[in-house]
Amino acid sequence: LLFLSNHNYNAFTTMFYYFYVDWREIGVFLGSAIYGMLMSISYIKTKNEKNNLLYCAYFVMLLQGLLKSFVRWEFVQTSYILSFIYILFMIKKKATGK
Repeated sequence: LLFLSNHNYNAFTTMFYYFYVDWREIGVFLGSAIYGMLMSISYIKTKNEKNNLLYCAYFVMLLQGLLKSFVRWEFVQTSYILSFIYILFMIKKKATGK
């Protein structure tokens, strides 16, 4: 019954929506700065260590999040967040052979 409420909702909010709700402009600034640093680190590590699958996987997932940033769907799904941890365990096991 959202159409009966007096609230307006925007379907195309950014991935920093929750930062905005909690801390307004400062939250968006800090959230985008942290995301930018993570993208930068993962890009540099992927570029310098071409055989490291872990950095490549993280970079691709962060890039996917950036490309889909006009909709916050990816960032509210627990499976998307947990996939970073899953990749860490799977790639470590594969690299050690266990």
